[in-house]
Amino acid sequence: MERENRGPAQSDAPEDMRWCAGLPGAGESRVTDAQHALALRVYHKARDAAFLYALLGATLLPASIGLGYLLGRVFGGESFVPLAAAMVLFFFGIPLAVAKSIDQAKTALPLRRDLTRGVLWIFEGSIAAASYEEEDPDVVALVEEGTLVRGQAAQRIGVLPSSSRLLQINGKDVEPKRKVHVATTAASPERSLRYSLPPDVKQAFGTTVGLKRRRFGEAERKELTSHIARLTAVPFPLFVLTAFMAVTVSLWAVKGMETGRELLGLGWVIAWLLTALRHVRRYLLARRLEDDLQVGWLISWETPEAPRTPSTPPFSTAEVLPISQMDWMIDGKPAAWRRVIQRARAT
Repeated sequence: MERENRGPAQSDAPEDMRWCAGLPGAGESRVTDAQHALALRVYHKARDAAFLYALLGATLLPASIGLGYLLGRVFGGESFVPLAAAMVLFFFGIPLAVAKSIDQAKTALPLRRDLTRGVLWIFEGSIAAASYEEEDPDVVALVEEGTLVRGQAAQRIGVLPSSSRLLQINGKDVEPKRKVHVATTAASPERSLRYSLPPDVKQAFGTTVGLKRRRFGEAERKELTSHIARLTAVPFPLFVLTAFMAVTVSLWAVKGMETGRELLGLGWVIAWLLTALRHVRRYLLARRLEDDLQVGWLISWETPEAPRTPSTPPFSTAEVLPISQMDWMIDGKPAAWRRVIQRARAT
């Protein structure tokens, strides 16, 4: 595969910031020959696996028919074994092969684009030592395996843009087998006025914390609007489960609930309740975020550097949405939920 000689791609939204595993974007670099070789090896493995699984799925249909015929000759036409074996191979083997082929293709195709483009996204910074950063699963996974270290030491990773595969960790090239989540958040306004809160509001929060407020920047308003849209997206899985649940409850009402086969129907009802509860919680959060958007203010927290006490928050500065009480910024970094919430729509 020939490598195309292109310059770094420009961001469509220069006011936005990229984040990955709790680290801010620090620009782009060209993929080196050694990194290209590592990515190419993973691409070839995924491409070949996708082809082999697709070929396997295509051969399982005649294989299931042939297996049923051979077992019928062995066990006789009256035996259930030939039909059972053929059905298992057909209804289990083919879907599994197709799913594995699609999964490998989802690895290979983005890697092909990355190899052609030849650009690496760089993320550099420190991982917060406090537990509030653990909302981001990538932070937890990379810290637990020792890839990244919490604290003040600078951490640096390189990620392939299209496939989101980790290719470089603290100057060391690795095979891009791990996929990480890259999120985009609005940058805080460089110049924004902060206003003092009324004395009674300050007193309600305590005297150890300095409170002020500032207005949303236009980019921040757009980001919050996009989060609300994600939270209120049409819940198609809930509609499907509602249909199954409605049929099940209707059968119970007409025929009465019987043990055994009706346990499957009870499982649909439980799945519906859990899914409905999840969407209700997302909807209520979206309504509170809408109120925050309408208020248009962020509350800024400033904690004293010394003396530290067990009750002192584990950060120096933070910004909070006043209605939903969701963190917005912590020590100059977007709160983890702003980066993680995009996983549901990530490609």
